Amino acid sequence: MDKLKDLYYNPKTGFMSAQKLYLKLIKEISVRQIKEFLEKREAHQLRVGFCN
Repeated sequence: MDKLKDLYYNPKTGFMSAQKLYLKLIKEISVRQIKEFLEKREAHQLRVGFCN
């Protein structure tokens, strides 16, 4: 999960969708784990709420 956190908060990669994170971390972390991680992040929740 540390690698996921580092990738998500990296200023060069920025905040990514679950799909993009999965493609970068293929075979390391499941899509379910990524979605659970993102659901706990305030920035993701705000963006999802804003887009709906």
